[in-house]
Amino acid sequence: MQTQMKQTRIFPRRLSTGLCWFIAIEFFFFAPFKFSPVGVLGWPSYFVKFVAWGYPAWFSPFIGACELMAAVLLLLPRRRFLGAVILVAILTGATTTHIVDHDMLADHFTAPIELVLAGIAALTQWPADWREPLRLGPRMPSSDSATDSDSSNGHLPSSSSVKGVTEAIPLISSGDQFDQEDRVGNLVHPDRNRGQ
Repeated sequence: MQTQMKQTRIFPRRLSTGLCWFIAIEFFFFAPFKFSPVGVLGWPSYFVKFVAWGYPAWFSPFIGACELMAAVLLLLPRRRFLGAVILVAILTGATTTHIVDHDMLADHFTAPIELVLAGIAALTQWPADWREPLRLGPRMPSSDSATDSDSSNGHLPSSSSVKGVTEAIPLISSGDQFDQEDRVGNLVHPDRNRGQ
């Protein structure tokens, strides 16, 4: 039973990882086209396309660099969410540009498809703590259960850093609780001096 449970958890994770790798490889292949001022493989230059869409020509290599950066982030397990969010932003702009410019669907159907794939990747890589993809150090141990030594009350361990000095923030004990409600729903202010 335990082995089957682990396999059901591993499959979606591997599927999500495979999706991120697929998107990253795809953008590693297509993003360099945005750096070429001349057409590549018979395609017109992205510099010309961006000017025709109303953007400055320098925007093409900027978007290409952002796509390459997002592709690199998609390959790093801890940063996949950031890479997917960057691609969602870029592809939202691309899809909107194609809609506003009245481009033929047959010519530019990849942007909406990539937008959906990047959105799925972002949702499957959604971090439990929004600060996790932004941390530079080693991964913090997860404290999902209340049995951890630091989180006896079920609270996440936290700290406060002021000018390089790190101090632990004390956990809220049951005596430090704020306003409570009684059975009827009336606010009750607990006596803070009780028990001292």
